[in-house]
Amino acid sequence: KKIVMPDNAMLPTFPQGSELTIDTSQTAIIDGKIYQIQSGERFFIRKIFSQISGSLKIVCDNPEFESVIVSSDSVQIVGRVIEWRVRD
Repeated sequence: KKIVMPDNAMLPTFPQGSELTIDTSQTAIIDGKIYQIQSGERFFIRKIFSQISGSLKIVCDNPEFESVIVSSDSVQIVGRVIEWRVRD
């Protein structure tokens, strides 16, 4: 599926407004890859790292956004970002 990047959390990799392609069949976590995740009613595009404890570290490329550690059952992995295009 295609979506538009909702914020600047992944700068400098891609800015808000970039067109992202999400592969919803790829929900198994590969550390450091970028995923669309859902928490409650909100959706985010973030890098994910599995922790030894079983939790997930949710990371932004933009240092203005904080990384967080969450329990794996508190978020749903929608799919992995497989390509993006920066809009002019």
